[in-house]
Amino acid sequence: MSNNEYYLVWEDTFSHGGPVDRYKWDFDTGTGGNGWGNQEAQYYTDRIENARYQGQRLIIEARREDYGGQRFTSARLKSKHAWTYGRLQVCCEHFRSCFNDIF
Repeated sequence: MSNNEYYLVWEDTFSHGGPVDRYKWDFDTGTGGNGWGNQEAQYYTDRIENARYQGQRLIIEARREDYGGQRFTSARLKSKHAWTYGRLQVCCEHFRSCFNDIF
């Protein structure tokens, strides 16, 4: 499939400040006791302190704080949508660039 045959089916531009859009994202909360955790020292929350839109970015912030019996908090998000194949474009500060991938 050539590039001009692709069409946009989902995006999030993080253009508004505040809480994460619950129509687009789900949160895993807790310590992963139901099979997805790795004995991490953090408690995953859905709080705005740990995940929010700010300055056209999705901020996922780990915090040193006692919460739910753990020493740290963070957020674990996943899209409410899934695809078998397609083209993915992500821009993130961690990589300081954009990348494209086809899966």
